[in-house]
Amino acid sequence: MKHIKLFEGFVNEEYTPEWKAIIDFVKKNNSWFDVEEENDEQVLLTTRENGNVGSETPGQKDKVEARRIFKSVSDKFPKQVTGNLEEVDEFVYLYIKKAQSNLNK
Repeated sequence: MKHIKLFEGFVNEEYTPEWKAIIDFVKKNNSWFDVEEENDEQVLLTTRENGNVGSETPGQKDKVEARRIFKSVSDKFPKQVTGNLEEVDEFVYLYIKKAQSNLNK
């Protein structure tokens, strides 16, 4: 158990405090979506809760919920995140990513 806590501490150190706050907010404001991936660049949420497996189509409720989740995150962190919604078969994928700075322009 001690090794797991040490590993979690090591993993969490790579996140800036601002990005950690965004990830925590996403997790708190998430409903039935699963956190599929989490790293220092993005959080990927997925679901097929309301999708139709037989016809391989995403559920309308899942798409609406993905938009709601992203809106709540972008309202709280308007300059820090971007998002992308993808549909593949009955799955809905919501990518919440760090906004890239335009310092090179």
